Amino acid sequence: MIFPDLVYVGSTTDFYSRKGRHEQDTGTNMTSKLYENIRSNGVWESWEMVKICDYPCSSSTEAKQEEQRHIIELKANLNSNSAHLTDKQRKEKGKPIDPEYFNKYYHEKLSVKEECPVCCELISKSKMKKHQLTKKCINCNAPGQSRCKICNKSVPDIRIKQHLKSIYCTNFLIN
Repeated sequence: MIFPDLVYVGSTTDFYSRKGRHEQDTGTNMTSKLYENIRSNGVWESWEMVKICDYPCSSSTEAKQEEQRHIIELKANLNSNSAHLTDKQRKEKGKPIDPEYFNKYYHEKLSVKEECPVCCELISKSKMKKHQLTKKCINCNAPGQSRCKICNKSVPDIRIKQHLKSIYCTNFLIN
């Protein structure tokens, strides 16, 4: 039983491996148009997976463009997403970014920095937890480490002179 009115287009570098993966995914509860249609129209064996062409390409973008060309040409109605969108299509599909929201988000999440209670380094709020798990933060009070008297950054003793000349430290003098 073949369904000529139901078409899905995909791309792969290993056809047989991808075919096996599709067959395996049919047995899961994945909810894409493709798998829902396979399950509702019988079993995997009722379907045919055909190689359209070999297309040597130099990048994944080029492969996605070719896949999109076939999606359009074959009127693939089981593809949930486009394989490739031009910049113009991406802008049309996406919602325009509200500059007021972006500026508020940028200010609150990215640019506002606070001092790490462990190592006294200035870190954005959103990255603080991740920072505190780094070796740099954990080892800041280890032997052989000193605090810079200008910027309060933890620096290895042997690098303190170099640090004092760094842009990071000299910016504290300017501000």
